[in-house]
Amino acid sequence: KFKNLAIIAVYAFTITTLASILFLTQALKVEAAKVLVEAPAMVVQRLAGGRHDLIPTAYGDAIGDLPGVGSVKPRVWGYYYDSISKSNYTLLGVEAGQAELELLEGRLPQAPGECAIGAGVAEAQVAGVGDDLLLIDAGNMGRAYEITGLFRSVSRLWTNDLIVFSADEIRRFFAIPDELATDLMVEIY
Repeated sequence: KFKNLAIIAVYAFTITTLASILFLTQALKVEAAKVLVEAPAMVVQRLAGGRHDLIPTAYGDAIGDLPGVGSVKPRVWGYYYDSISKSNYTLLGVEAGQAELELLEGRLPQAPGECAIGAGVAEAQVAGVGDDLLLIDAGNMGRAYEITGLFRSVSRLWTNDLIVFSADEIRRFFAIPDELATDLMVEIY
């Protein structure tokens, strides 16, 4: 009797473990597919000392001259640690009409002093459209940004911690000169 119960328990544990692994694997594949739909065909980054470094936007001209390359667009983004909410955020600068985000409320930023936030940021900051978001810039100065929009995308992995600014505003925030970018998005035919 105990032998049969032990065998059933071992089989049940084995099947449960295997099913959990299969479900987790499938969920990760689905999320990866959602993220890759919105990703550029190729991202060119510069490494210095094994670390990500700013890349001159002039490199885009040379890359654009290669056969099969459709367009090269510089992208400016960075990471920000908020010590108050103990959260890491990704700050992204977008040109008008560049971002493919599903707005839940409001609009994307269009002027200096404006930003749009992902649902995870709104939850961590307990903020919404019309509220102010306080961040400390590269010059160690506090800045208040009006939240003009709340958004999400197909994958929460991409936008849960995302704060979107205009491209000029993100350059001011991180003190990135106009001739440099974080990376280059390359469209390949």
